[in-house]
Amino acid sequence: VRLHLEKLQKPQRAFTLVRDSKSVLGALLVAQHCQGVGDHRAAIEFLILAKRSEEALELAVTHSCMEAYTQALGKEGLPEEYKKVAIYYEGQQDYQKAGEFWLVCKDYSKALRFFLQCGERAVDQ
Repeated sequence: VRLHLEKLQKPQRAFTLVRDSKSVLGALLVAQHCQGVGDHRAAIEFLILAKRSEEALELAVTHSCMEAYTQALGKEGLPEEYKKVAIYYEGQQDYQKAGEFWLVCKDYSKALRFFLQCGERAVDQ
């Protein structure tokens, strides 16, 4: 991974290697590379793979890339991670997304409260 990033200048190959191998150390190297070149979305993805969820969340909040964070978490995230996402969206006054993530956390009363604030937009939820 380091060879592809530093010597061969083939970061995409390094990305593929890390995604396939799920190497925590490789993911950390790629995340650092991505941060260095300003690719925040990729950095978030690889921080999640490197088991650095808090750092990924900080980056997502700082650079308004929460969607990249939630995509990287997928269905594998912990309830406390989804709760932080729900709280973030509350603060952004994106009540539909806040409701969706409270629903993932199985906090149905909070989810319903936010969906009701959305009106008909959230009927399908």
